[in-house]
Amino acid sequence: MAIHVDLEAELPADLLTIDALALDLDGTLARNDKHVSDATIAALARLHATGVAIIVATGRVYPATVGIYERANIDGPLIAASGAMAVASVREYAHGAAGAASYEPMDDALYARILDFCRTHDLQLVIFGRDHLFAKEDGEAVRVLAERNEGEQPIVADLEALPHEDRLKAALFANDAEYERIRADLAAEFPNAARSYDGTIEVTSPATDKWVALRTILEGLGVPVARTAGIGDSANDLPWLREVGVAICPSNSVAAVKEISAYEIGSNDEDAVAALCNRIAEVREGR
Repeated sequence: MAIHVDLEAELPADLLTIDALALDLDGTLARNDKHVSDATIAALARLHATGVAIIVATGRVYPATVGIYERANIDGPLIAASGAMAVASVREYAHGAAGAASYEPMDDALYARILDFCRTHDLQLVIFGRDHLFAKEDGEAVRVLAERNEGEQPIVADLEALPHEDRLKAALFANDAEYERIRADLAAEFPNAARSYDGTIEVTSPATDKWVALRTILEGLGVPVARTAGIGDSANDLPWLREVGVAICPSNSVAAVKEISAYEIGSNDEDAVAALCNRIAEVREGR
């Protein structure tokens, strides 16, 4: 069970020896309005300046996340689309100097099953690509996903004709009543599907998760897992939080995340990550 971190007291030693910090975005870095505050951006930049690699690991589409690095004026790895895409350097990727460090689109068979499931159950669908979101038509799913992705508007397209490389993640939309209606069929067809608080049901390749991508990134950085801290709040963060050296959760986390975390901080809406990063940076700067 997580121990609350008193930022006014001496910090636990294992928080001061990290070489990398992996961070979930929604519910962790971002406030409840889905935006990352200027205070948090400044704190990330400050910690990065002490030699800690900053790695944002999110379910969002890549372009909706890279702005965090631009605002903080830092370079580093980024994991997007729930681990289906990861880059080792956002700056090198932006300039075409390097491709993705890991990349796992859905195979044709899984993608066809998703399209068929949505047709059969009359569900709205948004597909996460490398640089864009795609939808068959406008609707509630488009509004929700655009709001979650920094206003990135899905492109209306023929989803059956999307190129393979743009089939990174599927977001099926179901309200509470629809979810109860399809729940059994969904579990049978897509065992790894995860439903978020806003009604979207996310499906990726079975070989994809944030931990697979994070492990690849850490190997590229030469950073031991034991010297990596991670902060996340939801059930889909459990696989990678269980693996990092130091697991940390905000107070708004689900019970299962609190259970496996070493430390607990304040809530995402209080910029708790900023407070922790500043405190760690303060100690490191004084060495």
